[in-house]
Amino acid sequence: LKGIQLKIKEIPILYIPYVRTAIGEDKFSGFLPPSLKQGRDGIDISIPYFFSLAPNYDLTLSPRYIEERGSGIASEFRYLTNTSNGGITASNIFQDKKFNNETNYSGNRWMAEWSHRSQLGSSLFLDINTEGVSDNFFYENLNEDILGTKQKNYLTNRIKVKWIGESLNLEGEIRQYKDLNPFASGQYETRPNLSISFQN
Repeated sequence: LKGIQLKIKEIPILYIPYVRTAIGEDKFSGFLPPSLKQGRDGIDISIPYFFSLAPNYDLTLSPRYIEERGSGIASEFRYLTNTSNGGITASNIFQDKKFNNETNYSGNRWMAEWSHRSQLGSSLFLDINTEGVSDNFFYENLNEDILGTKQKNYLTNRIKVKWIGESLNLEGEIRQYKDLNPFASGQYETRPNLSISFQN
């Protein structure tokens, strides 16, 4: 991309003569399309950069600035092996000014998610999904972050194991929920689930 300009009310704010991007059919490191919007928290801008670390894994880092809240960064790491695949997503806002004024919370605000699927043997499979947040209001305040996170009412942590035999299938699952409603009791677990199926 050449001759990139950023203006606010015809006032030049930023000029970049040349930027190599990671857009296209080939996979290589470079900038992805930036995000710039005016929202309830003022100007919200992020500039993601894609790192092509290897043919089977990559990383995207996205610095972000929100006018009334402050700065932060988000990341997305994806991996693929012969027996597994998954991704780790995280987003962080350093000492959210607006949230601090409203709640006196002075720490960093963050969210993290891990999704993993693997084949442990010829017949055994494992799925893991886990997520967490610094506070119950993260998705409500920052639901349109650079990673495309949508507003959530609860978090899910799940482990699922499946064994597939010639005539018998076994599947077990443990699932836990955390309610993000600040007036709710917190979290609850479902009973471990075990299912057996036969096939001819």
